[in-house]
Amino acid sequence: MRLGDILVARGMVSIDDIGQAVARQQTEGGRLGDNLIALGLLTQEQFEEIIHDTPQSPKTMIGTGISKANLMTLLMRTFYVEQLKTTAQFVEALKLPQNLISALLKDAEEKKYVEAAGSGGTGIGAELSYSLTASGRTIGADALERSQYIGPAPVSLSSYQEQILKQRI
Repeated sequence: MRLGDILVARGMVSIDDIGQAVARQQTEGGRLGDNLIALGLLTQEQFEEIIHDTPQSPKTMIGTGISKANLMTLLMRTFYVEQLKTTAQFVEALKLPQNLISALLKDAEEKKYVEAAGSGGTGIGAELSYSLTASGRTIGADALERSQYIGPAPVSLSSYQEQILKQRI
């Protein structure tokens, strides 16, 4: 999707506005966005908002576009290699919301891959700490043999393509 299409689709400018900016671009040069701003059809702030638009963080497992099994594999591989212990550490490492990490850890606990090892801290700031079981270490090692990737959870191909199209100017 081109910049003009994005701006029109969001109702920020009209097709006629794009035509005026293109006509100015042919005589004055410059980029379409700069010409829309110069004509007063768009503000710099509006333009920046479109250019730096980032996708929202997923709220559900389905919203990640990645299967729960693949997310579990990434969690176990990360757990095995990085020896992380708390939900907060996994949130930071995998860049997924806490509710999704908590659900994955709960599922891993039910499958006997991890076990609660106690809580760190006291009061409101106390956070449950987890440790790998023997079964969890095996799962983590197997996952590492299949792929050495450790880091933020990937995005689905369709989400990636959508974001690339938004950025194409």
